[in-house]
Amino acid sequence: MSQNLDVGVVALQPGQKMEVEVAGLEVLLANVDGKFYAINNVCTHRQCPLTAGSLSGKVITCACHASKFDITTGDVLSGPATRAEPSYRVTVEDGIIAVDVERRSRKGHTRRR
Repeated sequence: MSQNLDVGVVALQPGQKMEVEVAGLEVLLANVDGKFYAINNVCTHRQCPLTAGSLSGKVITCACHASKFDITTGDVLSGPATRAEPSYRVTVEDGIIAVDVERRSRKGHTRRR
């Protein structure tokens, strides 16, 4: 299911992240160098919200136990987490961001007009 968000591309600048809800799921949406990525917002280790952590480049660090995930793929970079985060397809059209939680993606998406 794809859902347009009430978030325009201007509201999420490079290096910023935010939590959004898509089809009842908590999703972390991030802008990394002008590309938008979405992964599950609940850490696979102890279910802490990843948005409470820090984003440095394409690495999100969980605030609870310092697990690191690649925001572009959801892959675990260092534990204690051992399971990857689901990553979701993001599209941007006419300044509107949409996240598709039924389609996994390993690519970020840039602005389109």
